[in-house]
This record gives sequence, C-alpha cells and structure tokens, in this order.
Amino acid sequence: MYNAEQEEVNVRWSEHSNPLQKEDVVIGTPIPNPFFDMTMIPIEVKKAMTYTYRIFDLNGSLIYTNTELANPGKQYIKIKRQYLNQAGVYTLRVEASGFNKSYKLVMMNQ
Repeated sequence: MYNAEQEEVNVRWSEHSNPLQKEDVVIGTPIPNPFFDMTMIPIEVKKAMTYTYRIFDLNGSLIYTNTELANPGKQYIKIKRQYLNQAGVYTLRVEASGFNKSYKLVMMNQ
C-alpha cells in the first residue's frame, strides 16, 4: 500500500478495540460514543503529518471539516457539540497518510 506521497507503507490489523493500524499512524475509536458535549478519537503518529477529518449528516451533507498537523506521539481529535447541527447520528471520516477510517457518531441531547 502507498500513502499520498507515494511512499510504501505496511498495513497491520489489531484485535484491540478494532483500530486499523499502519506503520506510521494508529487511529482509535471515539470515546465516549454516544456523547453529549464532546467525543475524542485518539490518533498516534510516528512522524509529523497532516490529517483531515470530516463530519457528515445522515443525508451525506458535509457538516464540518478540519485539517490539523499531528506531531509524533499520541494526541486526540476532539469533536465538540458546537460542530454539529443538532442531536443525531453522524459519520466521521478521518484521513491520514493516505489511509481512511470512518465511524458512526451519536450525539445525544442532555
């Protein structure tokens, strides 16, 4: 498999909390989910890279997008209530180093 820079990368599957892992990036699952105010997705990278995440509603309309720089180590993608229109089900798509991962997010009313 190749990343966006056409560099060869190794892909490896893990049984723990079902994250897809690559040699250069590990993206975990949203915690908590469902959520009220905020959910966080752990992302760990071995070298600095940019990642983009997008949130879509059930109709497939783009609600929110953001691109950030990840420095080596572990950090969190924070999805805050104000990024979304209202309580409901959303799709989160994370793209990093030529790899994509999608999650279902459920935001609840308090």
